[in-house]
Amino acid sequence: MVKLEFLSMPAMPTVPMIAQLTAQRFKLSEEHVKQAMLEREALGSTVVAQGISIPHVELANIKTQGLFLIKDKQQLALVLI
Repeated sequence: MVKLEFLSMPAMPTVPMIAQLTAQRFKLSEEHVKQAMLEREALGSTVVAQGISIPHVELANIKTQGLFLIKDKQQLALVLI
């Protein structure tokens, strides 16, 4: 199963906030997702152009894969799980 969701926010959330949103939507451990996202960002930025990022993590043993798009007035993040 793939889950898709679109979120419009007044400001772009931080990595810990994105991890929390991801954990809630995919029924995962928030700490596990946050740690995976921070480890991924430590390898290199997921920003692909000014105002556009693609935060993504690979997590073992998940039942649902998906993505969600987060946008504010000036930025866009496509979160891949």
